[in-house]
Order: sequence, then C-alpha cells, then structure tokens
Amino acid sequence: MVAENGWLCCGSETGEFVAIHLEESNDDNQSGLGFELDAETRQQLGLDGLRDDPLLSLLAQARRSNKSLIAKSMKLAKDRVNCVTLWFPPAILTPSPEAYTEGVAVLANNDRTVVLVSLRDFERSDKTEPLDVVTYPDFVNRAIISPDGQLLIAILDDPYLYVHVRAARSEESPSSPSAADSAGDSKYQWELKQRFLLKSQRKDDRSDSRGSFAACFSSSGAYLAVGTQLG
Repeated sequence: MVAENGWLCCGSETGEFVAIHLEESNDDNQSGLGFELDAETRQQLGLDGLRDDPLLSLLAQARRSNKSLIAKSMKLAKDRVNCVTLWFPPAILTPSPEAYTEGVAVLANNDRTVVLVSLRDFERSDKTEPLDVVTYPDFVNRAIISPDGQLLIAILDDPYLYVHVRAARSEESPSSPSAADSAGDSKYQWELKQRFLLKSQRKDDRSDSRGSFAACFSSSGAYLAVGTQLG
C-alpha cells in the first residue's frame, strides 16, 4: 500500500491494482493541519503521535469532505502484486527529457513483470492498458523510478539489482499500448543497462534469503539504497 500526492493505491494477491484519488489541500501552510482525525477517533485507533502520516491525512481529508471511499480495481498482472510505488513529474528537479509526463504507478509482480500504469488513464478509463511492461527472470519484489524519471530499478527473488534507463525505442521494438500514445511516451522504452550482484549475495544462491525487498532513491536521485535479507 502507498499514499502520495492525493492517491491511495495497493495491490492484491490475484493481480488486481486498486486505487482511489483523494483530493488534498494545495495550501502548504495547512500541510499536516486540518487533516487530523478527531481526538476520540485517534485515541480509539491508537494513532496519537502519527500526525504527519500521509495515509491518515488522506483518509481524514476524505472523511471531512464526506467523499465516498470506494476504490477502483483492475486486473493488471497474472499473479500477486508484491509492491506498488508511485512516481510523479518532479517539481524541483529537472525531469529527464525521456521521463513520463504524468503520474505513474509501478507494480512489481509475482508473474515476473513490472507493469507501469498511467494514474490519470486508470482513473478515467474503464479499461487501462499499461504504459510499459518489463519482464524479469524471477519474482519482482519492488521497483522504483528515480526522481528525474530516467532510471527504473528492480529487486527480485534473485541476488541482483536490475537497472534500466529510459531510452529511445528502436524501430524493431514493438510499439507501446494506446495509454502510452496518449501520454506521449510511446517513442521511449525501458532498456536494461546493468545488472549488479548485490553485496554478500552469491550467483548460485537458491536459498530463501537470496532476494531483496527494500529500495529507495534519495530525494535528489544521487543515491540509491537497497536492503538485502543477508544484512
């Protein structure tokens, strides 16, 4: 589950992507204020001390506005969605020329794919086609896009870190689905740039601890942290 920029999203055991767009205040002076649940509800839920939690802020805003909390669901993978991350065009950094021009959900799946979906298209359309689908040799546990939109990294149930770069699509590459055409992204694709054997991992490791589950870019995109099961 992830909450960011007014979106609340999660994945299911059977490949569904579930999302709801909850409006947020644009007044920076009210960030973290006015979204709070009442004291009695916070006490009942044991939420005291979590005033800045983005998910609680979204739910409290929706509750205050009496907005219906019914999310939209669509099957976008053939197996469990292990992780959902979100990417939005940066407000401070200069985005890569090849980057998506709108908000994107990044689904890491047990069918060995990463599916990238336009949030705008998902909200407006009855049937959404992925912007891109990237395939891998093992179950995918997490995938994230760098802040500037140039890199896509994925960690799997194998000992490696996979790094893709957003690059011009070659003429022989299959064209992207219609959702990519509407977003102006069909001329680009995710190209595998490098595969890194992670520290303490072994190429021939088939144990349950070989995979990795945690990864995060720094806000500038200069650094990437990956947490492995081997410490």
